[in-house]
Amino acid sequence: MVDKLWKAVERKVAKLFGSERSPCSGSPGKVTASDTLHKELFIEVKHRAQNAVGTWYKKAREQGRKEGKIPVVVLHIKSTQLWLVVCNISDMSRVAEFLDLEISDDDQWPLH
Repeated sequence: MVDKLWKAVERKVAKLFGSERSPCSGSPGKVTASDTLHKELFIEVKHRAQNAVGTWYKKAREQGRKEGKIPVVVLHIKSTQLWLVVCNISDMSRVAEFLDLEISDDDQWPLH
């Protein structure tokens, strides 16, 4: 039986994080609602043809290439402390090298 593409994508992501795909993720009564069986990370995989984040990332990638830089998109949800960092998974460890969460209170981190 041929795997559905979205299941194959979930399986690949799980493997990248040293885990396995969770069968029937999101179903009540299962081990986890996460798409993987990772013990520390709750991973939600979305496999779509297009989305706004992908569009923003593609634009950042084009502009970043011109300057020889790694593209990163940071999303902040207004009136929250939710900050999301989007980068290509192959760049994740390189991007993390530049992350400094030791920002002082004077910097008002995180902004609201």
